Amino acid sequence: MPRDDKESPLAGRTIMVVEDEFLLALDVEAMLSKAGCAVVGPVASCRRALDILARTRPDAVLLDLNLGEETSEPVARVLREQSIPFIVATGYSRSFMRDPAFDGVAMLPKPVDEATLIALLARVLT
Repeated sequence: MPRDDKESPLAGRTIMVVEDEFLLALDVEAMLSKAGCAVVGPVASCRRALDILARTRPDAVLLDLNLGEETSEPVARVLREQSIPFIVATGYSRSFMRDPAFDGVAMLPKPVDEATLIALLARVLT
C-alpha cells in the first residue's frame, strides 16, 4: 500500500503505541506508518511502556486503557507529568477511566478507524 504521508498531518511525527491486542497493534502500526509516522512499539505492558518513556520522548502516544490484567493508569500519569499528549483507545466507556490522568483525554473507540485515529492524533499535536 503506498504511503500517503505527504498529505498527512502526522508526517514525521513519532507515535508510541501501547496496545496488548496483537492484531490491533499491527493494524495501528500500519495505519501510522502509512501516515508517515515513526512508530515506537507497539508495547503490550505498562512496565515496557514506562521503560521506553524513561529513555525516549515520543510526540504523542496511543494508549490502550486495558492491558491484559492491568490498566494503563501508571503510563497515563507519566504522560501527564511529562506533558506528552495522548489518546486512549478503548472498547469501554469513559466511566472506566477513573484516574485523573485521563481527565479530558480524547477517546478512540475500538475497533480503530484509520481516519479517526489520524484526526485525533493530529488534534492533540496542535
